[in-house]
Amino acid sequence: MATEARGTVKRPENWAWLLSLAWSVGSRLGRAYVTFGEPIPLRQRMAELRAHRVS
Repeated sequence: MATEARGTVKRPENWAWLLSLAWSVGSRLGRAYVTFGEPIPLRQRMAELRAHRVS
């Protein structure tokens, strides 16, 4: 990407490029975990906000 920023012609990305990239990486970089908290009852929260705004 740095050489492309300097004006070098960009090589096309295709399936062969993707496979060569996958083979060159060769190892896992780690794991990503996503956790979600408790759902927020939106209707109840909106009523609370309206009550605070009026007072």
